[in-house]
Amino acid sequence: MQDTGRKGESHERNSDRKMRRLYSRRFDTRFFDSLKTMKESGLHPIIVHGGGPAINSMLEKLDIQSEFVDGLRKTTEPVLDTAEMILSGKMNKYLVSKIKKQV
Repeated sequence: MQDTGRKGESHERNSDRKMRRLYSRRFDTRFFDSLKTMKESGLHPIIVHGGGPAINSMLEKLDIQSEFVDGLRKTTEPVLDTAEMILSGKMNKYLVSKIKKQV
């Protein structure tokens, strides 16, 4: 664990807090209201989410170089592993828990 300058706070928890702050700004009540309406109408929406800033942050922490070509990330094996870790782990779990609370 890395010291963040606050007593007893790990870098991991600080990173989680930053992610929550980032996504709380992006998901307003209209998003969750739409999901609720779809669910009540018998629809089962599929949510495709990104996570570029979180991926970039983790790549930087792991000192993995990332290259963009025409605005798209060039996916090497280490970049793919990191993206999968962030998207299917942290991001997906965060979104699912947020949806369960709101819908």
